[in-house]
Amino acid sequence: MNNIYGFWSHKYDFSEINKYNWKLVFKDTFGLDIKRISLLSMLFALEIVITIISKYLMGALTIFQFYTVEFSLIGILFIYLSTNWLYASIICIFSNFLRVILPAPSDFIGVLAMTLSDISFLITFAIVFLILKKIILFKVKKDNQIRWYITIIVLSGIIAMISSAFLSMLANHYFIFDMYNTLYPGIMPEKNSVLWISYLWSGFIVSVIKFTINVFTFSFFIKLLVNLINKHLF
Repeated sequence: MNNIYGFWSHKYDFSEINKYNWKLVFKDTFGLDIKRISLLSMLFALEIVITIISKYLMGALTIFQFYTVEFSLIGILFIYLSTNWLYASIICIFSNFLRVILPAPSDFIGVLAMTLSDISFLITFAIVFLILKKIILFKVKKDNQIRWYITIIVLSGIIAMISSAFLSMLANHYFIFDMYNTLYPGIMPEKNSVLWISYLWSGFIVSVIKFTINVFTFSFFIKLLVNLINKHLF
C-alpha cells in the first residue's frame, strides 16, 4: 500500500506525525543514508561559503562596536527546510564558531551571542512553523498549498524574529554585556544606565533587521527549493 503524503511528493512532513506513522516520519526526517549525508556535507560547505562572505562583507559594518547585520541565516533556513531543525542547528553552531578561527577572527562573545540568537530563532521558528502547518497547510487545496506554505514560513519568521530579538536582549542584559565588561573593562556603559538600555534596544532593533532580511530573502527561494525537494534532489 502506497503512503499518501500531505505536502511532499515522496516523504512525510514532520507535521504529519501521528501514532500510526511516527516511525516513518522520524525516518523521513532524521534518517541518515548516503544521499542524506552527501546532502548535509554539501549544505555545510554552502553555509561555510555564505558565512565567510557574510563575515567579511557585512561583519565589517558594526553598530556600537559589536552589533552586525549578516545574512548567513539564509543558508541555515535552507538547511532546515531541506532536512530538519536538529541538523540545521548543528551546522549553524559549527559555521558560526568558524568565525573565531578565520583570518581577522570575530570576537568570541559576539559569536556566542549570535549563535544563541540564531538557535533561539530556529527553535521558535520550528515550533510555530509546525503548529501553523498542522492548523492550516493540510486543510487547503493542494493547488494552494505552496502559497500557504510560503505565507506560513513568513508568519513563523516574524513571530520567531520578535521572540528571538527579545531573548537576545535579555541575554545581553543578564550576561553577554557582563562578559564584555569582564574581558574588556570599560567597554560597556554602567549597568541599567540610559546608555546601557539604549545598547539593549539597539541590539533588539539590529536583530529584527537581521532576521527580516534573512527571512524575506529566503522567502523568494522557497518555491524553487520545494520543487527541488519534490524532485527527490533533497
